Amino acid sequence: MFRDEHPVAWHYHRNSSRWSYNRLEYHPERRQTSAFKEYLNVAVIELPSPELPDCGIAQLLRSRASCRRFAPTPLTGEQLSSLLWAAYGTLDTIAIGNLEQVNRTVPSGGGLYPLEVYAVVLRSDGIAPGIYHFNALHHLLERIVEGAPPGGFLTELFLHQPYVPEASCLLVTTAVVGRSLWKYEERGYRYILFEAGHVAQNIDLACGALGLGSLNVGGFFDHDLAQLLELDPELEVPVYVTAVGAPETEDLMQIRVPRGGLAAV
Repeated sequence: MFRDEHPVAWHYHRNSSRWSYNRLEYHPERRQTSAFKEYLNVAVIELPSPELPDCGIAQLLRSRASCRRFAPTPLTGEQLSSLLWAAYGTLDTIAIGNLEQVNRTVPSGGGLYPLEVYAVVLRSDGIAPGIYHFNALHHLLERIVEGAPPGGFLTELFLHQPYVPEASCLLVTTAVVGRSLWKYEERGYRYILFEAGHVAQNIDLACGALGLGSLNVGGFFDHDLAQLLELDPELEVPVYVTAVGAPETEDLMQIRVPRGGLAAV
């Protein structure tokens, strides 16, 4: 039984469920926070304009696979720019009454956009190794830490998964939880996780379009990853990681045997 075997998960599910007596109500004392985070007084790197090949959705879905054997090929600045834009970039601005809403590449509960994306650059021929925050509003990188973390440290951080530090870059999705919970309370945490999944899938599909490999990783030491990114875990927490890079030719994505699905067109 769900309740008996996994009581913590069951209690969260039940306590974040909507019932006729706890429907969402307006609380005038609560205020929406900014949907964009910005670092001041740090080195800034302007990214090239994002550019993705025009691929059909069927082709991209067939190309999706978890890559666990990365080649040492560095990621280009153009590739990283396109991946970050696909993950959580901006599209346009829409008017809602007297308000303006920045539309982005993923749907978001209430249009609140509680996520942030960080790039742990390990190998790139256009961007120095280091830890960067993706400023989506201006499409640039803000450098938080110079230099890449040691491979042994990353293997330990990601629960002894040795292929993670072999990637060229780790894209870390975090959540500024207050952006969603101020409105949706505990249920807002569900929406945060939904949205992180949208971001990861966009990265996967963009990797397919660019001929890159990707691996979505949920296993890591949460507090240690937050420290690596210099986050305050009372305000912002890591929720998902995608390792990206050029795949080795022997990787799973090159030797799969199709088992039905959409016919090639």
